[in-house]
Amino acid sequence: MEQKEQQASYGSKSAKGVYAFLITAIIALLLVLIYLVGIMFFPSFAKMALNIPGLSVVTNALVGSMYTKPEVVQTVSGDSKKPEAVTTEKAQKAQEKEEPMVILEEEPGWDETYFNHCVFLGDSRTVAMSGYGYVPEDSTLAQVGLSHMSAESTIYTFSSGLQYNFKDYVMTHQADVIYISYGVNGMNYSVEEQYKSAYRKLVEDVMFYAPGSDIVIQSIWPVREGYAMTGQIDNNMIDYYNEFLLELAEEKGIYYLDTQSVLKDEYNTMKAEYNSGDGLHYSEAGYEAAMGYLLSHPVPDVE
Repeated sequence: MEQKEQQASYGSKSAKGVYAFLITAIIALLLVLIYLVGIMFFPSFAKMALNIPGLSVVTNALVGSMYTKPEVVQTVSGDSKKPEAVTTEKAQKAQEKEEPMVILEEEPGWDETYFNHCVFLGDSRTVAMSGYGYVPEDSTLAQVGLSHMSAESTIYTFSSGLQYNFKDYVMTHQADVIYISYGVNGMNYSVEEQYKSAYRKLVEDVMFYAPGSDIVIQSIWPVREGYAMTGQIDNNMIDYYNEFLLELAEEKGIYYLDTQSVLKDEYNTMKAEYNSGDGLHYSEAGYEAAMGYLLSHPVPDVE
């Protein structure tokens, strides 16, 4: 009897050991699956994995080439080595010719077919570009309420049912010109350094994903102060960050479009006739003015 009880006890322990092993194996497989899906489809997850000791070796072997950007290349100039920032192909050619690459100047004579060469990345103001019929929906990657700090982690759903993440859209829509139009969202809840570093990273990523495109940073449009929608945002703050965006364009050797200049009145605020009613968003007349300015200040040499 005692021997049978011992055998039953051993059998029970053995079964528990098998169950524990199976559960552990299943959990391990699930973790591996989550890891593989994460590094393949979520850039932020992959970049995090690339910074974890041990795990970084495996991640780099699997997808390192997809996410590691050559931010700086070393070139030899004279007797010393000088770091040269990565630029777009067109920007580099223009710099070699010593041509100015920053503020887009007026160049009349273009028609709306110019927009066929462009895509627009942005927030609700970019959404409205499509809504008012200036550009097709597929030429805009935008979402209402979006800030530049969350643009790259957002999944975008189009009316056709297609979905894109930021990286995939930019890589598959490498138009002649890519306009970056963020900035007003995020002013109320981010500190200055966070705001600036996030914008710089986004610009660098767009340049990396679309090396053959000309990149344009569009100035932040003014608001009409005193409305609930504008919160604590004022036009002096917008002017300050527009100065930063111009400096960023100069730093990266890309273009800057000063759209805000045609949208302000003599009091440095959104023109009253362009106010949609909440002080933040624009009326159709406002978009007519903004898109007209964009069309009369195109990127040169677009074919």
